[in-house]
Amino acid sequence: LNALHDLDYPKDRIMLNFIVNDSTDETLSILREYENCYREEYAGIILQEFNLGTCPDARVMGPRAKTRLTMECLKNVLLVMALHADADYFFFLDSDVILKPDTLTELIGMNVEVCGGLCKTGTGECYNFLNARIGTAIIDFIDPESNIFERRPFAIPAKPFPVDYLSGIILIRRDVLPSIRFRDGKGGEDRGLAFDCRRQGIQILINPGVFLEQVMERE
Repeated sequence: LNALHDLDYPKDRIMLNFIVNDSTDETLSILREYENCYREEYAGIILQEFNLGTCPDARVMGPRAKTRLTMECLKNVLLVMALHADADYFFFLDSDVILKPDTLTELIGMNVEVCGGLCKTGTGECYNFLNARIGTAIIDFIDPESNIFERRPFAIPAKPFPVDYLSGIILIRRDVLPSIRFRDGKGGEDRGLAFDCRRQGIQILINPGVFLEQVMERE
C-alpha cells in the first residue's frame, strides 16, 4: 500500500478498486483504514469482498484449478468495472508486486494497447512472461495451446520487447477492454487473456525499464 500511495501519477486521476476474496487475515480492515486516511486524495476508492469458498492455493491440480477459476471471475469483475467507470486505462496489479514511484507514468507513456513491467518471480532468471521474441531469438519457448514450456538463459534487452504472455502487472488501454477477458488458458487466467490478445492481433509489450519486485514467499 505504501508503494501504491507513492506513485507519482496524479492521485485525483486514479480510482483504486480492491477485491478481497476469502481472506483469513486482517486484509480488509487494513484496506478500510487506508480508505479512511486517503479517500479524499483519489478519484475514488472501492473495496469489495467476495467469499466464494476458495481453498488455500496448495499448487496441486484440484485446489489450483478452483483458485484459477476464482481469479478469472474476480479479475473480470475489475475489468468490467473499469469499462463502466469510463477509465482511460485498466491497471491490474497482483497484491505481491511492489511498485516503483514512476511505474504507472512510464507504462502509460508507452502509449500501447497492452503492456507491463518486468518482474522477477522466483530465484534465478525467472520472470513474469513467456515466449519473448527478440530478433530471431526465442527467449522462452512455449506451445501456446499447452501448459508446457522450456526456460532458456537470456539477457534482458534495454528496450520494450513483445511477449506472448504477461502476469502480475498489466496495463490495458480502454479501446482494447471490450474485446478481451481473463480466462483459464491451460495455465492461468492471465494466459487466457494473452490468447484473446493474440486472436485480436494485439501485441503485448514489456518495458524492462520498469523493473519490479515480487515479495510473496512460496513454500
